[in-house]
Amino acid sequence: MSDPSGNSAPLAGTQRGFLKAMLSATGVSIAAQLLAFLRQIMTAAYFGVARELDIYFMTYAIATIMVLSFGAILDSVGIPHLVRTREEQGEATFRELAGSLVAFSVVLALVLSALFIAATPLVARFMAAGFPEADRQEIRSMAVSFLPWTCIALPYYALCSVFKSVHRFSLVFTGEVVIALGSVLFLALHHSSVTALPLSYFAGYVFASVLLLAYAAGRFRLWGSLRTDAMKGVTRNFFELFGANQLASLATVIERFFQSFLPAGGISALNYSSQMTVAATSVLTFREIFIVPLSSADRRAEKLERLVIAITVVVVPVMIFIAAYAGDIVAVLFERGRFDQSAKAVTAATLSVYALVLLPSTAGLPVFRMFQVIDRIRMTAVVYLLGALNFAVFGSIFLFGARMGTPGMALTVVVNSYLSVLVSLVLLRKCGVMTNWVRMSAYGVYTAFISLAALGLIRVLPLAAPHNPFVALLVSGCLFSMLVLLGYLPLWRRLKQVIYNV
Repeated sequence: MSDPSGNSAPLAGTQRGFLKAMLSATGVSIAAQLLAFLRQIMTAAYFGVARELDIYFMTYAIATIMVLSFGAILDSVGIPHLVRTREEQGEATFRELAGSLVAFSVVLALVLSALFIAATPLVARFMAAGFPEADRQEIRSMAVSFLPWTCIALPYYALCSVFKSVHRFSLVFTGEVVIALGSVLFLALHHSSVTALPLSYFAGYVFASVLLLAYAAGRFRLWGSLRTDAMKGVTRNFFELFGANQLASLATVIERFFQSFLPAGGISALNYSSQMTVAATSVLTFREIFIVPLSSADRRAEKLERLVIAITVVVVPVMIFIAAYAGDIVAVLFERGRFDQSAKAVTAATLSVYALVLLPSTAGLPVFRMFQVIDRIRMTAVVYLLGALNFAVFGSIFLFGARMGTPGMALTVVVNSYLSVLVSLVLLRKCGVMTNWVRMSAYGVYTAFISLAALGLIRVLPLAAPHNPFVALLVSGCLFSMLVLLGYLPLWRRLKQVIYNV
């Protein structure tokens, strides 16, 4: 392919640049996930499953809603304005806007951090309603430890936006790894109390910020006026997106309310299960590269259908294996230090249920992203509101009615995830994206049947049960994978056609 002048070099260069960015993103994703997983293992060893860790996770939820989530909004709003300003008004105006964006992020971080400290006691009265008063007081104390992190996070994301706007992706990706590595090193050196967790993230952001600031010196302005016309457009879009994103926070608030009524350590067990599931989802969605084929209008519904099927046949066996072998998985990953047998039992029971969210969180992701592709983002508000309603209804049923404890809270998350995907498919049909539900469901049922049959066969085979959980997990995993692949043989041609035509 070539441009109208017959010169193919610019296009080739663009393609190479995009490929390089994708390869860098994939490598960083793996490195960051490994470091995050290491931090999770260290957290379990140092703090186990305890009320003090529950208090940390509750404070983290409040900090995310009130401050940390604004980083992603700033990134989403800042990049388009910076790119457009550079292309249309030149380098000088771009640098001015870059300085204004950094200044805005610093002021915003300070204001939101002050609001976070002032409002935490009031917010905790609802979100942590099930905690004793003494534990709610501890949330207020823990919030102070989050202050360094909340003050530095938004300016860091503003700097990232500036670098992304000039295609310095590798520097931003390096910053992600530096944050993860810095937090791990800090936690290894300082872990006498749970307050080390937010401080470890602050340390990671300090190291990454120093890296970006050193490179930005002399290249960009790091301070500017908030009253320029360009900056007024940024702030207007920022607050518009902020309003839309509050619907997503509503479900989080309700979920945390129900979690506060769990026994001590229950929130910690849920978060260990959640973090493992999120890590698996991140790997299985390949940083959402599916957006590329779905962005084309040609056979969009068919591509979505094939994509969901392709993800389903890969994810369902993984999901069922994790649910079945949750005890061995938790033992291999976490059973050391303060993470004792009782911590293993509650976390394994929770993970065996929570693992079932893997299918809707992976196969459902392209379904949800389709609203963005077809420019019907308002439809996501319906899904967010449904999530809040689901947590209110099913949380009451499973937690207060059936008294299922931590596994009941995990079941609430699972039910909400499947219902959200179902509603998203219904809304997409109303938008003209007509997928074959029966066909997608048939593949899901078949893969579930094959996976369950493989598990049943492993259980009846005359195998010597190894005492080492790692060996047991390795042997069972290899056998399970072989049996599932054998089960796929009758449909191999059809599966191959589905996967290769996404």
